[in-house]
Amino acid sequence: ATAATAETALDRGMTALFIGQDLGSIEAYSLSFLDMPPPAGHMTYVSIAGNLSGLASPTDYGTGVECAQCLADRYPSSAINLALWLVDLTDGVVAGSFDTQIEQLAAWIEQAGVSVFLRIGYEFDNPDNHYEPEAFKAAFRRIAARMPASCQVVWHSWGFGTWGGREVGAWWPGSDVVDVVAISVFQQAYTEAFDDMDKVVAFAKAEGKEVMIAESTPFGGIEDPASSDWTWDA
Repeated sequence: ATAATAETALDRGMTALFIGQDLGSIEAYSLSFLDMPPPAGHMTYVSIAGNLSGLASPTDYGTGVECAQCLADRYPSSAINLALWLVDLTDGVVAGSFDTQIEQLAAWIEQAGVSVFLRIGYEFDNPDNHYEPEAFKAAFRRIAARMPASCQVVWHSWGFGTWGGREVGAWWPGSDVVDVVAISVFQQAYTEAFDDMDKVVAFAKAEGKEVMIAESTPFGGIEDPASSDWTWDA
């Protein structure tokens, strides 16, 4: 879908292309396709801690400059895939310690002027993120409940073996607070280890939710097209 149809792509059964994740890479992509419409959306990251770094002003987490407001200003016809960092912060969210930031985030989304797909605690089942299911679900619900109706709330699995070997549903916060289910696609595409992704997709279908590939890249770069075509074109 082009940028003009991003907010209705899911309803129409279309595929919407998002580009990420830092401003430099997004700009480089856009300059390479000047004769094409802008992507349906762009991806960026923000942390619930502190001053919501990466939301209203630029910040660099070590992988390039992130800035949601910059994207909204520069690409007003494109949606934003906004990843919200919650690692080691879920207990504080549940206790109300970040209510001010949550309200600020909700206000920003409401006035952003673009469609926002909010990935709360993205890759919740990634062992590196060690989200305890109960705390995660409670934090997810607290944040989702405060988002404006225009916000698409995304529940994002990393699509590999889960932390502690749990079923992915252990982190499910409830159908009433999830609009879209998402997965990451990285090494699975090289090893054909699709079982974990398939489980998430099946779960989404059972809950009546659309599926988004929230993060993906040619992992490590594609150096030999002859050996890589099957991954992206098959």
